[in-house]
Amino acid sequence: MTTLDAASPPEPRVDVLPYMALSMMAGTTAGMLRALSPVFAIHLGASNAQIGVIAGLESLGMAAMTLPAGVLVSRYGPRRVYVIASLIITSVYCLVPWSLSWIVLGAGLCIGGSCMPFRIVSVSSSFLERLKSIGRSKAGWYSASGTVGTLLTGPALATFLLTRYGTTAGYLGVASLFAAMGLGGTIILAKRPAPGPKPGFLESFAQSARLLRDPVVSAICTIEVSTGIVFAFFSAFIVVTAIRRIGLSEPAAISVRMFEGLVAVATMSIGGFLVKNRPLVWFYRLSLMLIVSGFGMLALAHTYPALVLATLFLGSGLGITSLINIIRLSASEAPKSRISSLQLFSSMGGGFLGAMLGGLLSKYLGLQGMFVSGALLYVLLAWRWCFREAIAA
Repeated sequence: MTTLDAASPPEPRVDVLPYMALSMMAGTTAGMLRALSPVFAIHLGASNAQIGVIAGLESLGMAAMTLPAGVLVSRYGPRRVYVIASLIITSVYCLVPWSLSWIVLGAGLCIGGSCMPFRIVSVSSSFLERLKSIGRSKAGWYSASGTVGTLLTGPALATFLLTRYGTTAGYLGVASLFAAMGLGGTIILAKRPAPGPKPGFLESFAQSARLLRDPVVSAICTIEVSTGIVFAFFSAFIVVTAIRRIGLSEPAAISVRMFEGLVAVATMSIGGFLVKNRPLVWFYRLSLMLIVSGFGMLALAHTYPALVLATLFLGSGLGITSLINIIRLSASEAPKSRISSLQLFSSMGGGFLGAMLGGLLSKYLGLQGMFVSGALLYVLLAWRWCFREAIAA
């Protein structure tokens, strides 16, 4: 053994499983909320437009706090920020089941949503800092576990609690998971902030804005806004469509969301083998056709099988788009933490716009007209990056 080896012992490896557990639990709470909130809003007598506002307020809270979250985490460290945010969210969701109107429900979800970025950025930054010890081959496991929680275990757990115990139990279950994650964060996450200069809020925003000059980063953010809008159309109104237009029970309506999640996860898992050595622009075009077709079928669906078929197309298209974005993000030379922050901000901003616009369109055009409008809007938004090699290749 050389002197250098003796002075620099190998860094102990860090297990990926604790991060996967936090990611999956966080995804599960997100999936539960997306299933519980429309059902609870219906019980409160909210109209389709008001349900859109409720979903939009949650996305607005998340979008507004995404960039400030990065600054606070860099200054105070992931553990402190994560635990405080988890405690606040736990308190909020303990109170939400006693909302007496859709306005109170929307305000509660907005407060909860505004705390989410602090948790997401805390875990992501801590994971990226320790990725070298964890092993780069396991980098995808963290995001995959969150996706499984959001799209599969969350809706499944929400369905179970709704069926057996009602919406109050569902929200208390969400609060319990946040409390457990807060406790886990005290053990798993880094206590101290990462070394290096700590720019202020204005300088951090300026650095992020300069990244948008990069054509790849700009394209990814545009795509995230576009898919955020169309996914908000689906996630905010698919349960409403299933219950009010087709007459499904609440568990059956939520099962449609679970199926979309299953399709998206399967597409992302299998798609990695299909995109190898092929132009990525081809898959953007395929996703465009699948998403537009899915929205068209949603507008025409009047039976459960038709709804499932439409969801198959839509989930496949959204899964392909997410996969290609991840591939392009990993290939970019820009700082990954800042790109991730911009990507989250773009996605949440699109979610807010989609929920608000969907509520407005459903009020004046009905649910069928809203889905048709969603298909046309997506064509307008996606056309540029689906048919320009310089952007999507």
